Amino acid sequence: YDSIANYQNVLNFVQKAAVDKNCNRMSKIYIKNELSWNLEYACWGSTSGEWYHHTPSYAFGGLGGQNKLAQGYCGGLLHSKKKHAACGSVGYISVRIRADGKDYIVPLGFSMPYSGRTSAGVQIRAEDGVMDERGNISGHGVMPTGSVTEVDQLCCHGWDAGTDRETMTYFSEECRSFGVEVSFNDNKTDAQFHYRFYNKEAPPK
Repeated sequence: YDSIANYQNVLNFVQKAAVDKNCNRMSKIYIKNELSWNLEYACWGSTSGEWYHHTPSYAFGGLGGQNKLAQGYCGGLLHSKKKHAACGSVGYISVRIRADGKDYIVPLGFSMPYSGRTSAGVQIRAEDGVMDERGNISGHGVMPTGSVTEVDQLCCHGWDAGTDRETMTYFSEECRSFGVEVSFNDNKTDAQFHYRFYNKEAPPK
């Protein structure tokens, strides 16, 4: 957990954790917040493998933090297969964004299977309710859940970069207020998943 200006420190922290863990199926996960709002930690799930040393909340403010990734900050963590198990590293982290006029829940999926290619996914779930003429929720809206029952369906973007497993595959998801750019590779011992949240220009009023 550090400022975006010190992004390399976060990369180094996760890399050191990977060296300590020393196994052949690991997912290095990095989240960068370039939004005008905080990223609030919502929940997480793991269908194959385990978190190493810290659960995802550590990437949102460190130990004793407020479970949020503030504007201009980034966080990193490590997920891997379980020791002495023939399994992969598959799971998700969900964050909440309290944007202007509407809240969102965004699950971030990652999948480094024991066999087969790597995949990733993002889903933007918007608050539901009565909207005003500007598309903002008026009154009390209903927030979607952050839980994911089918991680394989969330991770619908497969790695597609030829034969060089170090090469990143890119995709993005957007809504009216923001977007999420995802980049990931297919290196079984050094899989990296980068999630960058960025602002979109405000729509005309």
